[in-house]
Amino acid sequence: MRTNSRGIAALFLVLTLVIAFSGIVYALWSETLYINAEIETGTVDADFDVAVCNDQYPNLDPSERGSWNYNTMTWSGFRYDKDVANCTVSGVGTKTLTVSIENAYPCYYSSVAFNITNTGTIPVKVKSIKLTEISNKTHVWVDGVNFTAVNLVPCTTYYVDADAGIVSTKLSSGTDFSIHLSTPLNLYVQIDPDQELSGDLSVHIEQGAAENSCYDFKIEIVVAQWNEVSPPPSPPL
Repeated sequence: MRTNSRGIAALFLVLTLVIAFSGIVYALWSETLYINAEIETGTVDADFDVAVCNDQYPNLDPSERGSWNYNTMTWSGFRYDKDVANCTVSGVGTKTLTVSIENAYPCYYSSVAFNITNTGTIPVKVKSIKLTEISNKTHVWVDGVNFTAVNLVPCTTYYVDADAGIVSTKLSSGTDFSIHLSTPLNLYVQIDPDQELSGDLSVHIEQGAAENSCYDFKIEIVVAQWNEVSPPPSPPL
């Protein structure tokens, strides 16, 4: 009996050691690490920080023969010997410029130079420039209602018949006025933060304009983040 007791005790000791060593083999000592991330997005924003007309009082009425110096925002060119019409512009520091031409007559020409400034933190590009609305005293032609917006290409003259709601690149007898955007204000041009893009809009009163009438038009310029704006692919050769 004593021998058997010693055998049982020895067996119990062996089993205990096996269990202990098994614990050492399968135990997991661990430490947890963490990553905390914070994302702050930038802003896309722009406005007109400069705007000036070439026919502000007391200037004589300008003709088509002239050009802008964008560095000084001054216009130089030929002027008539009379001060009959007048052009004013408002809205500097906002997203909307309002140009008002008063007492105009056929062959009167006025031009407004402006800067589009990137007031955001993300580079932007000019995505589109569209003529979205035209009107006279009795008719309003609105994009998507009774008129299709016209994509304006800088350095191209557009002739507007506000009575019929027609915009063409060819002069006709019904043309009331024409508009022209300068070359610097072009599509896909990048404007970095705190930088600006200059341009000018010219309006010429044509022979088809009626006396004692009122004409309006709206141009929409869209800027968007630079990496989402690119020229359309070239057509295959």
